[in-house]
Amino acid sequence: MKRVLLISVILAAMLVTACGAPSETEQPSVTMYTLSTSISPSGAGSVSPSDGQYEEGSQVTLTATHASGYTFDSWNGDASGSSTTITITMDSDKSLTAHFKVLEAEPAAFSLDNLYIRPAEAQSREVVIITALVTNTGGSEGSHTVVLNINDAEEDKISVTLGAGESKKVSFSVSREEPGSYAVTVDDLSDSFTVASGSLATDSGVQIKVSGTTGLQFSGSYMVMTFGGQVTSKSVDGTVPSQYSVAGTMVSAVFQKQTKSGTLMVEILRNGRVLSSSDTTAAYGVVSVATNI
Repeated sequence: MKRVLLISVILAAMLVTACGAPSETEQPSVTMYTLSTSISPSGAGSVSPSDGQYEEGSQVTLTATHASGYTFDSWNGDASGSSTTITITMDSDKSLTAHFKVLEAEPAAFSLDNLYIRPAEAQSREVVIITALVTNTGGSEGSHTVVLNINDAEEDKISVTLGAGESKKVSFSVSREEPGSYAVTVDDLSDSFTVASGSLATDSGVQIKVSGTTGLQFSGSYMVMTFGGQVTSKSVDGTVPSQYSVAGTMVSAVFQKQTKSGTLMVEILRNGRVLSSSDTTAAYGVVSVATNI
């Protein structure tokens, strides 16, 4: 009897222990999703973050950054839009592509300034030099035609081709016989010159002056139309500085540097007044001037 009672007590204790012991807490499972990105075209930019594993429900902000020469275009795949920054919710595996496009250079654009007229007061048939500076303010090489108008009539035009940011001086030579004021426009720039009554004297006070880098050697020739209409020319080999006196109704000269370096400048003057001038610093550069006297 005692043995049966003991066994009953042991069983009851075991039952109490089993019922009162706390059970282990089950941990909830975590769902992970994969983010992957790609770039189109390859090398055109980057995405941050580019890939990774994220818990379900996570929000991930992605930023697309363009490489040099490209600009961001759009997203496609599991997201869309044209903003460089987007936020996605990781409720499944996500795959996105960032599209970039080639950045097109700005087209060529031209502006003119520094309009210069010399002389502003000319004699009848005296050559007037009109210059302006042309600049390509755009982002690509291009060509532009500079048009000279005098009294609203097209007089001459010069075409120039310039790279982005480049500038070039254009020069026109004109003359008028009738006295009066002449309105000048070069593209959107405007000014004027006047022609005085009477003609430019055809005396012998005309010089061809050669200046620039002292000691520079040059060669070439000059031509003179005499008062009787006869044309004479003379070949010269000289050294800067040099000067030649002539007499006639028209004078022209073409001289060439005999060296790579240095400056060669040629002027035609009458009584100290410059009628025509030009210069060059180019290697073996050529200078050409001409004027009616």
